Amino acid sequence: MAQTKFDKQVEDTAESLVFGIGRFLAGRPMDGERKTDATFWRSGTRVLPKVEGRVSRSSYRAGWKRLTFRISSLAAVGAGGYQVGWAHQDATVATAQQIWADPDPAGFVHFKRFWLAFREGCTLSHD
Repeated sequence: MAQTKFDKQVEDTAESLVFGIGRFLAGRPMDGERKTDATFWRSGTRVLPKVEGRVSRSSYRAGWKRLTFRISSLAAVGAGGYQVGWAHQDATVATAQQIWADPDPAGFVHFKRFWLAFREGCTLSHD
């Protein structure tokens, strides 16, 4: 039986997802291309031949360091999501309803003014 275009797309998506999860858990580069001589246990010292363009700093890290960073980041995002969405559900809903009812664009303008002054190293005068 011939494979339809939709079936091919589903199969390709599932394959990409599985390879992505494998690269994530192995601490390998997410694009699948090695750019340095780094291994799982040893940090990289040089760029591999025939690699063109800029090589990111994370490509020089050992795989276990990349894996530690990825898992730690994932845990932090998960913990934050748990706190916002489950543990403090009432406060989150109340805040979202308040922002929906009165978005207060003046607050955004004040924040933007604060940020620009902060970048310039200036202090704000109190209005």
